[in-house]
Amino acid sequence: TLINSANYHAESAYSLTLGLIANPDSHFANENVLGAMAMTLDRSVFPDCEPDIQPACGILPPAVRLLNKSCRDLIADSAYQTYDPPEADRLYHKALRKLRIPELEEGKILVCAGMMDYTVLHDVIQRWGSELDLHFSIEEVPEREYQARIASGDYVLALYAVTGAYHDATAVLERFLSDDNLRCCERAAVRRLGTRCVRAGAERLRRTVSAGGIAAALRLLLHSAVL
Repeated sequence: TLINSANYHAESAYSLTLGLIANPDSHFANENVLGAMAMTLDRSVFPDCEPDIQPACGILPPAVRLLNKSCRDLIADSAYQTYDPPEADRLYHKALRKLRIPELEEGKILVCAGMMDYTVLHDVIQRWGSELDLHFSIEEVPEREYQARIASGDYVLALYAVTGAYHDATAVLERFLSDDNLRCCERAAVRRLGTRCVRAGAERLRRTVSAGGIAAALRLLLHSAVL
């Protein structure tokens, strides 16, 4: 049987989110350091017309769906991050006092070769340097070495891809619950919210409960897990 392709419409969407994970034994894992780094980034100044990468405020990539709708339609991605340089400066110096150090050492960001065009990452690094006087370099390594060093904890910061086993919001949440490399101190709360979404009843109620539960779970993850 021949199918007329004119009757069908194909759409592509980004299916993973790239973020930074910090080695839990490094100073960069301090929640105030991560918060400061996040708050110095104004996502609106980064180009959103690149063919392979777009700026993200949250965790869910555009391809992820909830109740047969794009999560981006139900949960605004921009609701999860705040651009606030003065607060970033306050958090950074609070972290230094807590860590009892005068400044943070220069950090290396471990990156798997071919993972992305580094133009945006270089821009981000420059902003951390100008806003917080934090300095980083990119260490690109082959995939096998990257995987081995992530598994052994031989990194300070690493560029890490987050996606689900399938294109559903609960699958992305499950990734955080099952992946030991994604540090999350709120695993129990996230699991309860995910279960609540799955068990919601009628369609309208389920959409309300699911969107609210996923949004709450994402806030917990962003607060405790990744940058």
